[in-house]
Amino acid sequence: MRNEKYRRFQHDIDNHLLVLSGLIHEKKYEEAEIYFENLHKASDHLLIGVETGNPVIDIFLNEKMNYAKSNGIGVRYDIQFSVDCPVEDMDLCVILANG
Repeated sequence: MRNEKYRRFQHDIDNHLLVLSGLIHEKKYEEAEIYFENLHKASDHLLIGVETGNPVIDIFLNEKMNYAKSNGIGVRYDIQFSVDCPVEDMDLCVILANG
């Protein structure tokens, strides 16, 4: 789902930049600033917050954090993970889901 949102956003970004460029060219700076702020808010959900070096863990934790955020739940985290971890990805997912 996140990848699909990212693809749609990436497809539209050229048009957004075209609009911003036009607003700036026409010296409509306030409108450009508002457009930029809206664009920035729309892109916030695409950012990856956790980068452990393990894509399975990153995806799992980011999805859970996005779910929490969309439900008004604050999240704080401090993650230290060894990329040489001998635990299989499926087992890590089970551990995280039940932790």
